[in-house]
Amino acid sequence: KATVSVLNCSAAGAPTPGCGVTPSEERMACVSLTENAWRMQTLDTVARIEDVVAMWSTPAVDPGADPRALYDAECERVNVRPNKTIRKLLDAGATSLDISRQFVGTLGLLPLFAVLPLLTSLQHLSLADCHLESPLVVILGQFIAEHPTLRTLDLSRNPFSSLGAQALLEAVSKNTRVHGVALGGVELTPGLLRKIGDRLERNAQSA
Repeated sequence: KATVSVLNCSAAGAPTPGCGVTPSEERMACVSLTENAWRMQTLDTVARIEDVVAMWSTPAVDPGADPRALYDAECERVNVRPNKTIRKLLDAGATSLDISRQFVGTLGLLPLFAVLPLLTSLQHLSLADCHLESPLVVILGQFIAEHPTLRTLDLSRNPFSSLGAQALLEAVSKNTRVHGVALGGVELTPGLLRKIGDRLERNAQSA
């Protein structure tokens, strides 16, 4: 949203001494500069997300580690503030974990993914409405593929594309214990959705 808060613009009708522009031109310049600043900030954020995701490596996890302690350490590693609600839910004995509609920012999901191997009773994970984009789904897929107890996922209403969906397909093809994935509101091709559905049906039949 464009604002006029970056520059100290003159009030309507009042000339700006020595600047040689009308008040309306000055206001337009304020808006234009602010919009450009917003665009640059957005590009910087996207670049930072891609850089961190590209450099992020799966941490070596001690099976006996405390999930909350690992979450805190991983938050520090990617320079994000721990989410109190998520932290409270990270119980090693949890069978269901609902992180839907938790605004943690894109990078804030990486520490959560790192904790998943410690949740060895987890059967259902909901990440609906978490702004999951394809690079993060690729990383999530690595944990889904190896998780020993996970059965169902809710990834509804997330903006990932075919790249993320392909990683998801590979994950559930490897981990045949997973037999249900909710993808409502995710814009994917019918062919890819059919492939994921067929794979999940085969997983369910082999359970």
